[in-house]
Amino acid sequence: MIMQVHIAQRGAITPLIKMLQSSDEQVVEMSAFALGLADNEENLADFIKAGGIQRLQDDNFTVQPTRDCVVRTLKRLDNKIHGPVLNQLLYLMRTTEKTIQRRIDLALAHICDPKDGKLISLITMHERADILLETFNRIEKLLPVHQRTQLLPHPPTATGVSG
Repeated sequence: MIMQVHIAQRGAITPLIKMLQSSDEQVVEMSAFALGLADNEENLADFIKAGGIQRLQDDNFTVQPTRDCVVRTLKRLDNKIHGPVLNQLLYLMRTTEKTIQRRIDLALAHICDPKDGKLISLITMHERADILLETFNRIEKLLPVHQRTQLLPHPPTATGVSG
């Protein structure tokens, strides 16, 4: 376990995740096997920040031993997000760049304990609202000026009926 922590602290997680895209199937298999180190709770936040969950879930691995290794790794990660790991991820959701926030949000949706789902949704709702507003603003800028006001909700009138 100590060796797993040292490997991750020395920056091995991101290169291992990148090697999953190699055209050499043996390199992909070895990388998938080595990423099993994310099973350690001390490495989990770094693994998620680097996009490890999405890479394991999104890639189509062609070799059976690699697929088996990825499935085992993802199963071991199930329900590991709690306590200090969850606290660290929620802190990162408020303080890091949008790309990492999205990675964390997706990982929380895929591998957190279902009983924590409502709490996480409430805490991350603010961040999701910011992302939606940012997307809305980008779309709005693409529209002609006369169509922009049609997207906005009409404020309620004095009687409470929207106009």
